[in-house]
Amino acid sequence: MTHLWKRILGLGLASALALSLGACQTGSQDGAETESTAAATASQEASSTAESSAAAETAAALTSNPQECIENFDENTDYFPEKIKFTDATGVSVEYFNSYKVVTVEQPTPGAAPVSYVLVQCGAPKPQLEGKLADAMQIEVPVNRIASVSTTQIPALQMLEVAEKVVGVANAGNLQDGPVKQQVAAGTTQTFGNEDYTHDVEKVVALNLDVMFQGGTENESDAKLRELGVPLVALAEWLETTPLGRAEWMKYFSLFVNKEAKATELYEQIRTDYQAVADKLKDVENRPTVIAGTMYKGTWYIPAGDSYFAAYLKDAGADYVFADTEGTGSIEDTIETVLAKGADADFWVNGDSSGKWPTKADVLQADERFANFAAVQKGNMWNPTLRINEEGGNDYWQQGVVRPDLVLGDLAAVFHPELMPDHEFTFYQQVK
Repeated sequence: MTHLWKRILGLGLASALALSLGACQTGSQDGAETESTAAATASQEASSTAESSAAAETAAALTSNPQECIENFDENTDYFPEKIKFTDATGVSVEYFNSYKVVTVEQPTPGAAPVSYVLVQCGAPKPQLEGKLADAMQIEVPVNRIASVSTTQIPALQMLEVAEKVVGVANAGNLQDGPVKQQVAAGTTQTFGNEDYTHDVEKVVALNLDVMFQGGTENESDAKLRELGVPLVALAEWLETTPLGRAEWMKYFSLFVNKEAKATELYEQIRTDYQAVADKLKDVENRPTVIAGTMYKGTWYIPAGDSYFAAYLKDAGADYVFADTEGTGSIEDTIETVLAKGADADFWVNGDSSGKWPTKADVLQADERFANFAAVQKGNMWNPTLRINEEGGNDYWQQGVVRPDLVLGDLAAVFHPELMPDHEFTFYQQVK
């Protein structure tokens, strides 16, 4: 073979070898890329599987409503295993979904249309809702920063063991001793009420609230607060027609802090104790007659026949003189009307809730016409003034709201002491 051919063959072999090596390198790169892609896919699948597994484990372990934000959200998980149902309150309802609850207040203020709130579990996506709920306020729960405009709301929050979440109150002076009052003294709970009963808007906004519970009526400051994005939430327990219905609104508070189990436990015991007293008195034959309420600037405010207080009197074994009147609040009338119907009534209750009438002489000094009532003549005047603090705050309007069992026990002991021989009064005392 000539030298030229050897060179050609050599070059050919070299080229072939180069091509072969190149193909091998390309194949190796393709294989590496394939392996890398497969590894990435496997990693993603493993991650997805891990997340699904974590979500499944969370769902399996979820036996109580979360007190923190959830992780690894799973749309198929019920994040509220502890649920409530309103049995006595008629002005509020709740519907549960996996990661949110819809709470509806039937009458946020007298005559107002129903309003609903969507309470979304923290860590879950906000639901995209339609119809009446499309524009409903959405609030992440459990909330951590609460403002209260009324001292009547504080006992329920303290009983639910979330006092530390209360960062603002309208007025601290009337507060009874307890965690929230201690927080005010320590400076961890701020006050925002003005002397004219409006709210200091700047102070409220500075609190960076998750929720602000209203007082059952519109405040002059509410429109401005809404405009600035403060989440105002209605509270209308005072429109309930029974003491138990009023007290059951503690469950309403529990919905915002995911404390449904605690609220149910508390309320069921209160309900049981209330019913035990009512059952003891339901068949009594001797039912004393009673008038209630008092005068203010010439007008007598009479609890209406369908009011929660009228229900108290019935359950306490008494006959209320104004039981035939309509309405759930108070009726404005004159002392002449009350004398015409109730001059001979055996008892007069709730004539004073501020402690201004400790004695019969104080009553007569307020208005000498009171001497025409048989209850005054016999000394059968009882008022819920036993627990008034130095600032004038009356625990009857605080703890008494959520403890109707204690109120009923007092009234039963007033009207039927023979059936309650060992009773220790919580709120009521006799005018001497």
